[in-house]
Amino acid sequence: MGKLLDVNTCDIEAFYRGKTLLAEKRPTFLVARKQDADRIQQAAGKLIHVVATASPTGARNAVNEGRLRRQPFVFVAFGTDKADEEAAHYWLNKLDPAKSIRYRPLMQDVNTMHTRGLNIQQWITDGIAYCVPNPNISSHEPTLPAEPIGPTIPIEPVAESEQQPAPVPVPVPEKEKEKEKEKEKEKPLPATDMPPISCSAGHEIQLVEYSYYDLKQVLITGRMWTCECLTSKY
Repeated sequence: MGKLLDVNTCDIEAFYRGKTLLAEKRPTFLVARKQDADRIQQAAGKLIHVVATASPTGARNAVNEGRLRRQPFVFVAFGTDKADEEAAHYWLNKLDPAKSIRYRPLMQDVNTMHTRGLNIQQWITDGIAYCVPNPNISSHEPTLPAEPIGPTIPIEPVAESEQQPAPVPVPVPEKEKEKEKEKEKEKPLPATDMPPISCSAGHEIQLVEYSYYDLKQVLITGRMWTCECLTSKY
């Protein structure tokens, strides 16, 4: 009789850190390398599970697939090279599409993110907040306070009886404008007390009234002194 395979201890067929999947169900990150799994575990702590296949083609068996399917959500976080992309495609075909996603690292792999100084914890929490319903965590997006900060100035409402509407200009009909012009013509000019005078030629100088419309159709009225040989406008 053949020997049964212990998927919890075998380095090739078992997940690295695979025993954690037997405990409480949590969002799970699936990676190819042990070093990537250690970086994620250090950054996230007990927030998630993380397991590694130890190689792009490792840990492919029905036991591991079943353990992953029991988790609330699986992030297939293999690296971005060709072998890792093929491995990610394999695992996505074995998982529930509604509870799994291809979650690529921001660089070649998670360990490279760490060496370049990227925030792995933020990368993890952003993915969970976006993909997992009610994950009990929040992303880095700030939230506004429910109540205003600082003193507030009360604004007293104005009674409707005290509100005065703005005056509305009433257009003047053209006929009314014509009547106003006619009234201006009919206004008598003020009398003068100046006695009759004559020019040097003996012609009597008389005060006459005038009115005309300029080029803008504005009525111009006035008086001027004139005689047969001289015209002087005042």
